[in-house]
Amino acid sequence: MSERSISSRRQLLFAVVATGLLLFVLEAALRGGGALYLRLNRPEAASSEELDGSLHVWSFGDSYTLGVGAGDPGTESYPAVATRLLGEALGREVRLFNHARPGQNSTDTVRSLEAALASAAQPPDLVLLLAGVNNIRWLGQSGQFCLDEPGGVGLRLPLWLVDLRVYKVLRHGVLVLRGPRAEDRACLAISEGFGFLDEGLPDRAEAAFERALASNPSSRWARLGEGVSLLRVGRHEEAAAALGEAQSLGLSPPAGKIALGFSLRAQGLGDAALAAVAAERSGELEEFALLLKGWVLYDQGAFGEALQVFEALSPSAMAGGVAPGAVMVYGLDGQGWTLRALGRSEAAAAAFTEANRLGGEMFVTPQLLGWSHLGRALIAAEAGDSEAALSDVGAAVRDSSAAAASLALQGWILGAEICAAAAPHFAKSLGILPWQKQALAGQQLCAELGSEGQLPAWVEVAEFPTWRPEVTVSVQQWLDPGDTRLVEVDIRAACDQLRAVGTPLLLLTYPQPNAHPDLAAGILRAGRRCGITVVDPRGPFRDALDDGVPWSELLIPDGHPTSRGYAMMGGLVVETVLSESLLDR
Repeated sequence: MSERSISSRRQLLFAVVATGLLLFVLEAALRGGGALYLRLNRPEAASSEELDGSLHVWSFGDSYTLGVGAGDPGTESYPAVATRLLGEALGREVRLFNHARPGQNSTDTVRSLEAALASAAQPPDLVLLLAGVNNIRWLGQSGQFCLDEPGGVGLRLPLWLVDLRVYKVLRHGVLVLRGPRAEDRACLAISEGFGFLDEGLPDRAEAAFERALASNPSSRWARLGEGVSLLRVGRHEEAAAALGEAQSLGLSPPAGKIALGFSLRAQGLGDAALAAVAAERSGELEEFALLLKGWVLYDQGAFGEALQVFEALSPSAMAGGVAPGAVMVYGLDGQGWTLRALGRSEAAAAAFTEANRLGGEMFVTPQLLGWSHLGRALIAAEAGDSEAALSDVGAAVRDSSAAAASLALQGWILGAEICAAAAPHFAKSLGILPWQKQALAGQQLCAELGSEGQLPAWVEVAEFPTWRPEVTVSVQQWLDPGDTRLVEVDIRAACDQLRAVGTPLLLLTYPQPNAHPDLAAGILRAGRRCGITVVDPRGPFRDALDDGVPWSELLIPDGHPTSRGYAMMGGLVVETVLSESLLDR
């Protein structure tokens, strides 16, 4: 028999087939070994039936799952309602274990699920999960900076590849051998920086972003964070430069555009500020672009037009539509300053008071509402009520963007008694902004009068600089709402964890009918890929609004459901559980 050589093409084909078979066998071995390990190492425990005769429901998510907005979150959140209704429908006890935490993003939520499964003697009978809104609403919680940095965590790979055990083993080995890269260190520092911004600590945030840039000078997310940090302390020229550099590197989320606009406005560049946000058409952020227009008109002295813009953003003007959130608070703030400029002090004080009240109701903390407190303090100071003025100044100084101006006013109020008491406040103000006009004027006058001198009421000083609010709002928020990669990957991880222990998972979307459409689409898409059911309450909420149910009866101003809204969600959960026979699997 003559020898026949194998062609190069066939050799390549055999090599590919052999490699594929080897990988298939290895993948099957890893999956089988993992399942066997879980079975052998799972703690011996009775079932939930034998433990206490009840079914166990676990819920995971953020403030929407915890029940923020309900009269009693412990009994009126949607998981609590669903658990109670399930017990009634099944005629047996159903116990709820709510693991939700306000502010969690999807990764935090899935990690809490993993930790709960690892520590439990027995998996639950059902898991409810709602997550993702904090991925797009808060830069500091989004995790996007790790997704998008050059050489980042690699979540752009196809899901089927990321899900392979062979891939995971190889990736783990590479990460162990390689150690942390500069991009990894930058990612950690950026996470810290945005966390500090969320806590109202822009100085510490700036330091964290500087560390990130030291590790990765080309990090566009560090540049964005640096710009927002500088904006919050009034260093607007530097802020605009950093924000512009982030844009030049290809990073321009809605938050960056709004931040750049407010930074340019603070430098007196009104036309450039409006141009920076001219193309912003991203739901809530479109309202913030309108807010910026109001402030530019204010700067130009067009107080009548500015007032019309701010009034268009007020709660009364938006009563029939979808509440746009915190923009209403800032609209009232703008009304207050404009009314004060028009000499209508009583109406201005009422607007500031309403802004502070609504801000508290919507969880917009005083550290982001300094200018409305400062405006009310100015009106009190003008009326000679120093005690009330100092009380509001104490709240205003917590807002880093208003701190320098607040300290300056505090110096003037105390300086009316003695300049020695005013001097430290002027120094602190100038330590924040060396060019703060009111602090410079007060410091100079006290230098002329001596430490024992007394400042006149500042409203009596003809040459005294006019107060100009440099409102910057809470622009550390808002990513591109269309980017749902992270939440989809996290949902897939939750599916895998629960499938491994045999527990059914029920996903939910957020209930606002006209908000977060891209996020809802991502959650629905992830559910389809996992082969699980998704409860989408947006339709029933929209139907209720169309039937004349007031928005305020379903959702509080910041978008969280009311007790009635949560009851609707809980009812939908129970309908789905029963119709899909999820507890019979």
